[in-house]
Amino acid sequence: MKLVVKKKCLQELTALDEEIRLLTNRKITSFLKSIGKEHDPRELAMILDWPLIAISVPQRSLALQLNKLLANCPNVIFVVEELDELFTVKQGFKKRRVRKDR
Repeated sequence: MKLVVKKKCLQELTALDEEIRLLTNRKITSFLKSIGKEHDPRELAMILDWPLIAISVPQRSLALQLNKLLANCPNVIFVVEELDELFTVKQGFKKRRVRKDR
């Protein structure tokens, strides 16, 4: 069985994906401003282009609360780093899933 999607539907889906990406970037930008991490436009564009944005917090409970706040931003995570300054923004790395032989 082959799935055939009309060109118009694909165009609509692509347009929606772009709108979602722009809204997600706005949400991340607003959040960074709210925690006092304003960046110049060039640096912000670089950060938003990262596959994963990791923001450090000192406690697990704070990380869990903030993860809920940005639940719809799949490329932002909060990591517990007690030695880092609060809200240090770093490029994160997505772990690749390794399939284990059974």
